[in-house]
Amino acid sequence: MYSELRLRKLGLLDLKPAGALRARVAYVKRLEAGESAGYERAFTARDATWTATIPMGHVDGVPRVAVKGASMRIADRLSPIVAVSASHTIVSLGSEPTCRPGDLATLFDWQEGSRPEDIGAACGVSHYDLMMHLDSALPRHVLSA
Repeated sequence: MYSELRLRKLGLLDLKPAGALRARVAYVKRLEAGESAGYERAFTARDATWTATIPMGHVDGVPRVAVKGASMRIADRLSPIVAVSASHTIVSLGSEPTCRPGDLATLFDWQEGSRPEDIGAACGVSHYDLMMHLDSALPRHVLSA
């Protein structure tokens, strides 16, 4: 049996994820060099950097290991995840505040770089585990084509 990723590489199927995990940016803050964010100072800024807080965390299905290389798409830009708590995720925006509260933040969807298998590969988890650990209480919205 071939995995979907192998079939995609062979060009036999053009499967695309049919779902997305999204939330709105709740807070944008500038951290000075040496300041930290997250539980037990999970992230410490080396240089002045902007961060965004997204109200979606481990309890919702964001893996705690996402800090090992996964990103979130905000305003059409991938930003690295730097801290994951039970109910929030913090991403580093860099030297400029590239988003504002209310902007849409996407952990995964069907776009290159933010598909479930991209997120899984970036932080060393199976994309199946990523999907299986989504909180059943998350709201579902059906979009028409």
